[in-house]
Amino acid sequence: MYLNPPHLDALQGTSSQAIPLAAVQDGLLGYEAGPGVGVHEQKLRPALAAALPEQQSATSMTFKLNPAAKWSDGTAVTASDVKFTLEKIKGGAGSYSAKAPFQVLESVDAIDPQTVTIKTSRPSAALMRYLSEPTAFIVPAAAYQRLVDFKKEVVGSGPYKLDRFEPNVSIRLVRNPEHWNSGAEGWADTIDWSIIQEDSTRLAAYHAGKHDIEGLYPFLSQEMRKQIESSDTEFTEALTNYGTYLIPNNTKAPFNDERVRKAFHLAINRQQMIATWGNGKGQVNGPIPAVYTEFALTQDELLKRPGLRAQKDQDLKDARALLDQAGIKSLDVDAIGGQDYQTAGPMLQVARNNLAAIGVNLNIQLIDNQTVRARHQSGDFTFSSTPHTTVADIDGLLISDYRSDSALAFARPKDSALDSMIDKQSQAMDAAERKRLVNEIQEYLLDKAYYMYTMDRSIWVGYRATTVSNFHYNLYARGAALRQTWLKA
Repeated sequence: MYLNPPHLDALQGTSSQAIPLAAVQDGLLGYEAGPGVGVHEQKLRPALAAALPEQQSATSMTFKLNPAAKWSDGTAVTASDVKFTLEKIKGGAGSYSAKAPFQVLESVDAIDPQTVTIKTSRPSAALMRYLSEPTAFIVPAAAYQRLVDFKKEVVGSGPYKLDRFEPNVSIRLVRNPEHWNSGAEGWADTIDWSIIQEDSTRLAAYHAGKHDIEGLYPFLSQEMRKQIESSDTEFTEALTNYGTYLIPNNTKAPFNDERVRKAFHLAINRQQMIATWGNGKGQVNGPIPAVYTEFALTQDELLKRPGLRAQKDQDLKDARALLDQAGIKSLDVDAIGGQDYQTAGPMLQVARNNLAAIGVNLNIQLIDNQTVRARHQSGDFTFSSTPHTTVADIDGLLISDYRSDSALAFARPKDSALDSMIDKQSQAMDAAERKRLVNEIQEYLLDKAYYMYTMDRSIWVGYRATTVSNFHYNLYARGAALRQTWLKA
């Protein structure tokens, strides 16, 4: 895999930890992956829970745990472990990834060893999905309290357990004999994750037959894909959850003028970005990325919109007119991007060429990623390009990217009306009503142009059909797909 986890504590981690640990640890819930489940489908399944929860009200749910669930050290999984984990995420001193969404938790009560009740301070339409994410894997209270270093070792409840972790080299998982379904026919005895970040080296290893399943390829060119195509290789192609925003700092001139933001939105040519960075693969994105199939505007809907449509003649005229209205004949704008982000340079280059047509000169400076992140946080930038990865639910996306009090809303919309709209959808427990509210938010965001949305790119996941069967990739289940992947005899 190209991900290189610095440690193995999923609660304080990212997708680097999530993918390999999805076969080692479980949450109360998880995502299905297998026959009949779409690549982008978020189909919830019980994990440590025996079933989906009983929902007493909009602010209370009760889970019954699987009575056969055990930790890899042989001890039983109990409601006290669930209580310990969720309370630690909410109030712990560490940098827990799910801390913000779990602030809605009012109480977590272990009713008995197999029953836990969760109460929230307000309705939360996203809570079930947050409980399904790797950042909410349940951990054993006893192991944490005896100071097991979960950054180096893992006591888990999944069908595999950690055998070896060599940072920058590999992760080896072996079958967990304590798992309630440890005798499942066809499961591999070991799973070896090779950590290879350089594309050509990773592809050469796959082509040489050293890997049965190859990881995600968010930057795979057509030429590189051809290198691994062979008679015994199958591919799943899908849109990735990895996209790119162009970010105007809305608190600084000229982007504190809505007319300038709209002019930039109109002038930028997304089709050129797809051709340049996506090697012709990908599609235009909007405020809600396409991987959120339940909520995102369709490609047909987006391509009818000014700024996002393929035909740019009218867009360029309208963009120039907006700058004229703002009293701007020509404009110099400084832009920064991370030199290690493979998206930043190409995206900004296309934007510079597009914006020149309306009298804007974009001065691009590619700098180290750490400095870019620091300047995003401090607001010390005018225009930028940054990669963007989606989260479990659109609630997290909307809060992190747009709410006035979010440290990750780098564009700094500072829009109280938008804050109210986000809060309203977050509490809408009726699916149809929530979708209506999210559609209103998308229309509002396209009108305000707080960000310039660009494209979602295609990725590929390859597996060797001569050795592997029943592999079905799912963007949300990710590493958990290995639970239903078998070796051929």
